Amino acid sequence: MRDSLRVMRVGLLAVLLVGFLTACLGSEEENGDVMNIDDNVNDGDGTGNGNENGDGSVIISAESLTITTGNYKIQPDLLDTYECWSYRVSLPSKRHAIRFEAVRGNGRFIHHMVLFRDINGDTQDGHFQCYALEKDWVYIRNFPLNWEDLALPPDAGFPIEDGDQIILQMHYYNPDRLTAEGNSSVTLYFAEELRPYDIGMLTLGSVDFDLEPGLPQVVVEAICDTNDLYPFVPEAQPLDAPVTMFSAFLHMHHLGSQIWTDVIRNGEVVGGEGSGQLGKNTNWEHRLPEYQPLNFVVQPGDVLKTTCVYDTSDQTDVVSFGQTAEDEMCFNFIYYFSASEPLPFLPPCGGDYPSP
Repeated sequence: MRDSLRVMRVGLLAVLLVGFLTACLGSEEENGDVMNIDDNVNDGDGTGNGNENGDGSVIISAESLTITTGNYKIQPDLLDTYECWSYRVSLPSKRHAIRFEAVRGNGRFIHHMVLFRDINGDTQDGHFQCYALEKDWVYIRNFPLNWEDLALPPDAGFPIEDGDQIILQMHYYNPDRLTAEGNSSVTLYFAEELRPYDIGMLTLGSVDFDLEPGLPQVVVEAICDTNDLYPFVPEAQPLDAPVTMFSAFLHMHHLGSQIWTDVIRNGEVVGGEGSGQLGKNTNWEHRLPEYQPLNFVVQPGDVLKTTCVYDTSDQTDVVSFGQTAEDEMCFNFIYYFSASEPLPFLPPCGGDYPSP
């Protein structure tokens, strides 16, 4: 499996998931994950160099794993900066991560922070720029400022294995060109014993669309056929067993107004058109992303249709899919568990794709 994934890299992934969260106000969950914010901001003088800062570190124990950025300094001459910190995991056996704690050391400048694991273990170690993401990076979870606790099923966890590399990706957004520095980190807490199922993530949506300006409603639809999840990836297999979807993270940017995912089974929409069995938000606010709990079993042969609606009334130019906060996106990131091995990090299922 790991050897075959190595040849599945697609150039399309240079933009997928980069820039998909917004920096917004946060909260602390009483019984869930914890978010802390620590800002250290100064007026920029154009001399900052992020590549000379933020050596980072990793701390592993029997109970947890913590990855840090070190005292990273944001570059005031750049609007968007994408940085990764990668460390190889040494564990006596497979573990399941079931809880997280995140610290955003440059809180007001963090557009998103996302945690991955490289199942091939061939990512470079340490700190590097990461505008491109790799096919063997398995998505673990993201940390928007207003995050809510991601409630996990009691019999499933995020798999972490010996030899994996844990990667923390940071997107810094600096429209005011200030100098800021701070130490961000994510801690994973392990279950005492392995759980029966591994958690994976399926990405639905489109990465190739253009929105005409001056219209109150522009619709993008992405169709994912579970019989043919990734047509241009020969090694990808169709869904061959039921999959339980337990959480959806819908995502658009500031032009979005509505988004939902329907399930079409035997030619009929389960629950009716627009019912959003796999997530729905008809009053989209891009600064308030949220996890939506699900309890839906997708069957082999189901078709998953994601609809994104945008308001371009105040736009004078075409807006396209892209990686910056000024571009647009149409994604539904769905967490699932099943008896099968979790999918690796792949392009979104649905819509049209540029040639690999």
